[in-house]
Parts: sequence; structure tokens; C-alpha cells
Amino acid sequence: MSLLIIYCLGISLCVTLIAYYESSKAPWSPFLILSALLCLFLPWPYALTWLSPGFSLHYWLHSFPLQLFALTLVFQLLWDQIFWAFFYEKILKKYFSRRLPYYSILQATENLMETGRTKHGLSKQKIQLIFGMFILVWAPIAENCFYWGFLYSGLRSQWDFLTSSLVVSLLFALRHVFQFGILKPIPWPASIALGINTLGSGILMSYLFEKTASLWPLILIHLLLNAIWMLSQLFVAKQTETIA
Repeated sequence: MSLLIIYCLGISLCVTLIAYYESSKAPWSPFLILSALLCLFLPWPYALTWLSPGFSLHYWLHSFPLQLFALTLVFQLLWDQIFWAFFYEKILKKYFSRRLPYYSILQATENLMETGRTKHGLSKQKIQLIFGMFILVWAPIAENCFYWGFLYSGLRSQWDFLTSSLVVSLLFALRHVFQFGILKPIPWPASIALGINTLGSGILMSYLFEKTASLWPLILIHLLLNAIWMLSQLFVAKQTETIA
């Protein structure tokens, strides 16, 4: 195993462990601060290579892979929204309604936001703003720059596509598995479901990055998916208020 592979994997595992600590045990949990900053600033020397084409108008008018972008977006929507946000949640409501927050990704996330709001004495508007900025600004930019601009490109220089994409997607999923660490008891079924969800999304993102050699299609898809997810989360929150 080359030093480059060891370096990339070592950095990624450190970020994952820091994210786990911040999600569950840090005084400022569930907010990711250190790991968020590391994901944002560590990959920039590497990520700029894959971002620089997007700084020219020619890229967006003539070189942007619109067909592949649209096709990947459709597959992502089928996987993320149709299967997980619709069928998975619908099955849970029908057969596991009494333990819904323990199995449901949407309900577990709602509990996470409420726990963070109560712990830090924030208003509902402030916690929604913080999570909104994290989901719509930080995640599309920092996660794609770190996991694909830095980690995937480093692994891909030494390994084949399948191995590189699986390793990156597994690490990407593992970070999300720890997301509900502050909740007691930890909703492991919801955490594992979120991990499988992000694992599948990560493989699709790896394929898109492999074919386009650009981070911009990944960033845009990530932004769109998170925006749709956030609207779903707001809908769940309104339903909860109505029931209450």
C-alpha cells in the first residue's frame, strides 16, 4: 500500500472519528464544527483541480455534462426519494408506527434537531437555520470536495474504479451512520438505513465523478437532493405539530 493511500485513508478515518465525537459526546454536539472545518479546508489544494473548469462560462455553456447529470439525478431521486423517503417511510408507518422514531430517518432527524435545540437553548427558527445552512451550503461543497475531490481522486490514482468508489462510499456512509449519536437510545435502525442510503448515493456520485472529472455536477445534485430532503423534513415537522 502506497504512502498516498495511507495518507488519504488516515485523514479520512481521523475526520470520521472526529465527526463521531462531535455527533455524540462533544459539548457542542450534535453540531459538527471541527470535522466540518477539516472537510472544508483540507481538500482545497486537490479539489481546485476538479473545480477550476467551472469558473469559466464556457464550461457551463458547452462542457457541462447535462445528459449524464440529468440521468444521475433521476437515479438519485429514485433511490433517495422514491425508495427511502416514500416506500421505506410508508412501510414503517404501517407496520412499526409505535417505534417510528427508532426506525424512521425523517423522524430521527426531527428528534435530532429538537435535542440540539433543547440542549443549546435555541429557538426553533435558529435550529432550522443552522441545519439549513449545514445541509444546503456546507454539505454540497465540503463533502464532495473532501470525499471525491480529495479522497476518491487520491485512491483512484492507485486503485481501480470499483475499489475506490466502494471505499469512498463506505467512509461517506459511516460518517452519516454516526449522525444520530446524541439521541438516547441511539436509533440504530434509522442510522443503518441512513448509512445504506448514503452508500448507494456515494456509488452513484463516484460514477458521475469518474465520467465527468468535475465536482460541479456532484455539488449540484447534492444541493438539489438536500433541498428536497429539507422540504420533506419541514413537512414532517408540520405534521407533528398538527398531531400534537
